[in-house]
Amino acid sequence: MTDAALVAALDELANLLRSCNQIDRAKWTEERRALAATAAGNDLAEVKKEVRGVLAGMGSLSDLYLVPEPGSGIDAAEARRRQFELVDRLDELTAH
Repeated sequence: MTDAALVAALDELANLLRSCNQIDRAKWTEERRALAATAAGNDLAEVKKEVRGVLAGMGSLSDLYLVPEPGSGIDAAEARRRQFELVDRLDELTAH
């Protein structure tokens, strides 16, 4: 998996979080996406470590209950499906 895949997954996550009015988490994700897009070596490893740290556990991404905003084009079931697909993908992308 490439760094481009990490950037793409973070972009999808930020969009999902924004559509569910999780603005602070979306901003954090967008900041990590920007770092991942330009980082290399130890800097990229640090970004991956930070992202990995928010994937599971109390208060984590997998613990969030996402409720899409009206007009977002997705329902709660789709938001949940995307949430867990992204958690799984980010887990794989940050494992190394």
